[in-house]
Amino acid sequence: LQQDLFPPGHDLFQLEPGALPRLMARRARAGGDAAAAAEADRLARELAAISEQIRPFFQAGDWDNAVSEFCLDLFAGTGVLLMLEGDRDRPVRFVTLPFEEVALEPGPYGDVGALFWKTQMSRRAIRRAFPKGTFPKDFTDALADDAEGEVELRQDFIQDGRKWALRVWVENSEAPVVVQSYRTRPFVAARYYRVPGETYGR
Repeated sequence: LQQDLFPPGHDLFQLEPGALPRLMARRARAGGDAAAAAEADRLARELAAISEQIRPFFQAGDWDNAVSEFCLDLFAGTGVLLMLEGDRDRPVRFVTLPFEEVALEPGPYGDVGALFWKTQMSRRAIRRAFPKGTFPKDFTDALADDAEGEVELRQDFIQDGRKWALRVWVENSEAPVVVQSYRTRPFVAARYYRVPGETYGR
């Protein structure tokens, strides 16, 4: 499945103007509108340059490893891949979520309207994942004495109009420790052989 969909070492995509901009560019050239035609060419060049900047992130081992795990779950019905902003050393992080830890909420049109991820993680790893989080006192007190102790971590990704909101909760927290907003959906929830009216693939 990985070889068919995401063959390692191959360019997976090329950004280019869609059908409507291409149609408008053809009409501009046919009508002699040099300025509009030049603008269409500029857009095509800009998208090609963006493609060149993005491609290296999909040619690294992190992507190949994550997509391999993703395809295993997808072959069983539903695969979930989280794409997160990283740091200076690793600007993009790809994380495959274990299917048994994920719940999907269907949107009004058969799409995915929310993703709920519940897992167990060490306090040290949680603190590292969310360095700017506002943690409850019992969590920070326990972090000093038992950093490797595992607690429940919940991450809720919910569509909010045209944006997506992330709310992160740790065990016994009365309020989210992190609230974050995304302009686009930060995960892929692919469903193989989905039956109409069902949330998960088969």
